[in-house]
Amino acid sequence: MTKKLLGILFTFLIASCGAGRDIAGDRATRLETSSGDIHIGVAGPFTGDLAQFGQSMLYGIELAVDEINSAGGVLGGRKIKIERGDDQAKVNEGTLVAQRFAGDPDIAVVIGHFNSGVSIPASAIYEKSGIIQLTPASTNPKLTQQGYKLIFRNLPNDDENGRQLADFAGRQGYKRIAIYFANNAYGKGLADVFEKRAKELGITVVDRQAYDTERDEDFRPVLTKWKGNSLDAICIAGENPKGAIIISQAREIGLKIPFMGGDGIASSELWEIGGAASEGVFVTSYFHPGDKRPEVVKFSQTYRLRFGRLPDVWAAQAYDAMKVAATAFEKAGTISPPKVASALRALSDWQGVTGLHNFDANGDVVGKKVIVTVVKNGAFKLYEE
Repeated sequence: MTKKLLGILFTFLIASCGAGRDIAGDRATRLETSSGDIHIGVAGPFTGDLAQFGQSMLYGIELAVDEINSAGGVLGGRKIKIERGDDQAKVNEGTLVAQRFAGDPDIAVVIGHFNSGVSIPASAIYEKSGIIQLTPASTNPKLTQQGYKLIFRNLPNDDENGRQLADFAGRQGYKRIAIYFANNAYGKGLADVFEKRAKELGITVVDRQAYDTERDEDFRPVLTKWKGNSLDAICIAGENPKGAIIISQAREIGLKIPFMGGDGIASSELWEIGGAASEGVFVTSYFHPGDKRPEVVKFSQTYRLRFGRLPDVWAAQAYDAMKVAATAFEKAGTISPPKVASALRALSDWQGVTGLHNFDANGDVVGKKVIVTVVKNGAFKLYEE
């Protein structure tokens, strides 16, 4: 049977899963004894407003795959081949990408998606079809709280990010803060945790406002209202490019107080769009190319030589996701997803460029350090408190 016909069959079986067919079991059995290239799906926003994030992810994965393949591949010489799926940071598109990957019987792992609002509905498709989802970017806690066995992420979730961002605000001595959050799964999740922790620290959250990531362009009315509220800082729980636009418009109206934000604004668009307005903005992250660890130095040099720029956190996160998946293949001795999932959970202090990786029973990475960076002269610098 040709791969095309197999794909049609798998798509039909998934669509009619109520008939009692064990789609995940069929995939596991097929991949247990498979040979030849290992097919990995890569899902993210490769076009649209968030394309910069998706491109960074793709570059990191491509570099990791090239290194793995040039070193002889995995499992006795099998090479890794990636299949792209552009979700455009939209739920409907992301679902279509997940369905397409689910219809490919050779795909064992999908690295992606970027947005939590896309990853969460896609995860149901991957779990049902027996594919491991390993996201290097989606942080909403709900993703790994659904009782699934094949869903993983290799970065701290919003509970940890929001808590550490609020702790940083407390250490800075901020007493009155406003929150501007994207009206999506990522923005709401981060804003909720940040607000809860801030209140525990005695910080007053004076106001919180949501914005539409697709329609809103003028943020000055809200910012003007906040200008007269004697705020110490503003927290952005959202992604670029809108995060950068908010900061730029704040400076335009003379709002000069500090801005801080989560990993959603950890991209070069912050200064490419915001220019001088982005100077001094605090951003949480999990990676900095200036880290002196040998693995980071090598990765950053190789990445810059190939792509003409230093890696950002999303390139590093995706690079580690691909490398840790390949490690799990070797430890499992197969690419059968249930056995690979067990191998991921059994890893102990696997060292990547973004830090140590240990996965808990839910598929969350645990113990990974969150760092604070600050924009200086059009680049992220490690912030020394």
